[in-house]
Amino acid sequence: MSIREALESLYIGECVIYGKEDVVEDGITRQTDMVLYEGKCRLSYNKKYGSGHEGLQSETFAKSEQVIRLFLSNDLIVPEGSRVVVRQNNVEREYRASGKAAVYTDHQEVVLTAADKYS
Repeated sequence: MSIREALESLYIGECVIYGKEDVVEDGITRQTDMVLYEGKCRLSYNKKYGSGHEGLQSETFAKSEQVIRLFLSNDLIVPEGSRVVVRQNNVEREYRASGKAAVYTDHQEVVLTAADKYS
């Protein structure tokens, strides 16, 4: 079994990645969603911890931020800002690709942000 096959055997989710496409109707250009990818993936959730200052320097508190990462095949390009719908563990959620994908030899990782509304 190759490294790629081993990684893909861990993909327990299904995702659909949407991009924008210009459509011209009656001389008017508007953008519409188009499916860029539909297939297997895996979501990973991690917490990133840091410290910050609130008002006075003596009052320090710990801040945490959730990092959502999508693992999938490196055979496609996931544009920044793409809408990503993932179904994993019987839960479906919508996200945005928040930056450029980290592309590796056998997979890619895309950092996602929760999307309450896609515009």
